[in-house]
Amino acid sequence: MKGFSALSRRGDAGAASRVKDWVVARFGDSAEQAVLVSETQCLTAGCPPTLTVIAILTPCACVRFQIHKSLGDVTQDDISALGHAAPLLPEDLCC
Repeated sequence: MKGFSALSRRGDAGAASRVKDWVVARFGDSAEQAVLVSETQCLTAGCPPTLTVIAILTPCACVRFQIHKSLGDVTQDDISALGHAAPLLPEDLCC
């Protein structure tokens, strides 16, 4: 992605695991679903300097969310609010 740079910090592993657990609790889990959580630094003028990107991948779809906070600052309430911003993933979502 142009204008973005991935961040790598030792402390992020615990925060990423915590956020991933909240995402799985919010949207469900299946053997064919992957949840990716990362912290990204935006290098474009006017963009929040750090944001958390969450992707839920299934065999036929990808749902992506951005939270304008660093990974360590994301709360369970932030994850709960994601359902209000996008539809839930249907259980029969596939090609």
